[in-house]
Amino acid sequence: MQNMKKGSLFKSKIGIGVLLLTLIIAIGTFSLDIPKFSLTNHSLYVNGEKAKINPIVQNGQVYVPLEISVEGMGDKYELNSSKNKTTVTHDNSQYIFTLSSAVVEVDGANEYLHVKESKWTTAPTGLKTIKIGSDLFVPYESLNQLFDYEVSSKKSGAAYTVIVGSQDIKEDKPPTTPPTNPGVEENPYVPNKWKKSPTGLYQALDKKYPLPEGIKPFKAKTTAFTTDYKKNINILANELGFEKAADNAAILYPYSTLNSISVSYSTKHNDYAVQIDYWSASGKDRLIENVTPYAFKEISNLFFGTTKGSEFYSLIEKGAEQNAEAYKKFNKKITVGNREVYVNTAASSFIIYISEPNKKLDM
Repeated sequence: MQNMKKGSLFKSKIGIGVLLLTLIIAIGTFSLDIPKFSLTNHSLYVNGEKAKINPIVQNGQVYVPLEISVEGMGDKYELNSSKNKTTVTHDNSQYIFTLSSAVVEVDGANEYLHVKESKWTTAPTGLKTIKIGSDLFVPYESLNQLFDYEVSSKKSGAAYTVIVGSQDIKEDKPPTTPPTNPGVEENPYVPNKWKKSPTGLYQALDKKYPLPEGIKPFKAKTTAFTTDYKKNINILANELGFEKAADNAAILYPYSTLNSISVSYSTKHNDYAVQIDYWSASGKDRLIENVTPYAFKEISNLFFGTTKGSEFYSLIEKGAEQNAEAYKKFNKKITVGNREVYVNTAASSFIIYISEPNKKLDM
């Protein structure tokens, strides 16, 4: 367990260590077409209360939602008109956070968002703010480094628990109200966005993938993707409940900040990557995770049309079930309709590369 008392790290002003920062950025960072986050459901407690938004882990670094963290500690959080800037008021000082920035403006002066302290020096890490949906996330240590909050983190298996402020936490109690349908356990944390389809259209329920009481799988109004990747990302965001991460990427978050499907377009290779991090619900208390196969069914139809889309969906479903025959078609190029496809199963996730219509994959 790592614990940081108030004031345990130095604040670093811009203007020193710039050469070191440049070196760190040059050798230690890289770009990704799709945001890659850990799959584990982590936990955040602020002043003893469990937060409704969980931490995320990206490339081994734990990030926490800024708004919930600072407001839970009694500070003021204000989203600026640009929506890419946020102001936090702490101890009569104003801290301006900018999306994808490694620095924070504090009363007109710049400070590093995140530093690493050793015995002899304090060096900036180059870590930046990131945005998941509408929430700005920062490295959890930054809450201590910038605001002197007491923070700690502990790891159990692959799951992290981050505690901000009071280290005495109150565990969640299960809801006492019985579900309206005794055959299906209701999930009290189902986001409101899953309760009504933005298109007003719904898919038929599949008994293999039950959803929480009152939730029906979304159906797209659009019947096929266009040749404009930006429009296609908007279709996912506006019709199927995805979060738009960038002009070329959208992510499905069935439950809290746990992502199940990422869809991105590479302008370098002119193809799509569909990453499936998990296929179905891990327990009866998290049935909302079963929106994943329904969403992928719609994605398959949008890429390949109803007939070929249904066949491709079935192939991936069998792969998720560890079907040996399905795996014979993975990790090599295949043709689906008028597109070339490569299903990579080398990692713990399925990463499906899909070409533009009537084009070859650049790989």
